Amino acid sequence: METHVGPLLSVLQQSDRSMRIAAAVALAIAAAQDLGSVLPLLLDAYVTEEDKHIQTGVIKAIGFLCSFSGAMKRVWDPVQVYAVTRLLESALVERYETHRQVACETVGHFALALVDQGYEEALVHLLNHVWPNYIALGAEVSDSHLTHAVEFAVRALGVALGAGVLHQYLTQGLFHPAKAVRGLYWPVQRWLGDYFGGMSSSSSCLFALAGPECPEACL
Repeated sequence: METHVGPLLSVLQQSDRSMRIAAAVALAIAAAQDLGSVLPLLLDAYVTEEDKHIQTGVIKAIGFLCSFSGAMKRVWDPVQVYAVTRLLESALVERYETHRQVACETVGHFALALVDQGYEEALVHLLNHVWPNYIALGAEVSDSHLTHAVEFAVRALGVALGAGVLHQYLTQGLFHPAKAVRGLYWPVQRWLGDYFGGMSSSSSCLFALAGPECPEACL
């Protein structure tokens, strides 16, 4: 299996986009069959290769792999999870917009593949890097690929982490005096209400606290 990875990585340098996508799918299939051998080669290629097409193709291949893993109900190894987390962390802070777009799509598939596997710490770490990308979008309605990718990543992380965690990121902007800021936060809040069954489920983390600093409250 390892002998096929090198030629597939070279295909990622092609100018034809369909060829690069096909190579990324092939790399994901190879990784799904032998993750322990192929994943280190993909991570090494991302670190050592300076070609943006190769780096983006590696991230896309990992995204396809995570999508397959969710359907296969794969149990991830901690070393693999934190290695992929470190790669995605690096990709999410890139200045290259397409790079961040593919990284956000991969984060979404990665989060859904790790649901109920005990890797919430890694997912919160990724949310801390996805959230600035979401804030950077602004309140303007946009149909760009990056906008859809960031929204997908935020919602997938909300599914994996639960309404309580994501709501902690929303409270800072839901009642902001600036309309532009509120317009960015409320769509996610409405989605939380629709997905988790109403406002009470997502706000319970705020009203179930007890103590002198945050006394127990009720609506």
